[in-house]
Amino acid sequence: MPSSGSDTKMDGYVEALFQALPASTYAEIRQGMQKELGARISMSVVNNTLHHVRKHSAACGFTISYVKRGVATDGDEDRYFALPLEKSGSGFRLDDTHRHHCNSGNLSTFGDISTKSKNLAEMIAVRSQYERSPQVREDLDDLRENLEFLARRATRMKDKAAKAA
Repeated sequence: MPSSGSDTKMDGYVEALFQALPASTYAEIRQGMQKELGARISMSVVNNTLHHVRKHSAACGFTISYVKRGVATDGDEDRYFALPLEKSGSGFRLDDTHRHHCNSGNLSTFGDISTKSKNLAEMIAVRSQYERSPQVREDLDDLRENLEFLARRATRMKDKAAKAA
């Protein structure tokens, strides 16, 4: 049984999530989790449980790949799926559909990282000019340069993911 690593309410949510997968949308996940739990839950519980599993995958025994953002369309069926950490004995087989969903999630995530890093670098450059302290301006400039590097790297990774998708 999947576990969050301790005997908590989250353990019940993690188990319900595992049983609700695969699914195409958060709404489907919620419906499956509610069926497993025998109780109504909010979309924030679904979101928090997904985040918990991704952050604590070692304790849970599985993870869930990031997926393409937005409304599920044709070809997005079962885009949320449990990916066991241990291949041996799991019975899980990574097929072309799983690869497609993982690659689409990579593409979307790298795009988010690139855009947010560029935007934050620009905001820091503007903010820096208002700082009086030369040390603070130097620290902000260093941060801006690192964010610009991250944005360029994420853009390259997004381009590679686009070729794989």
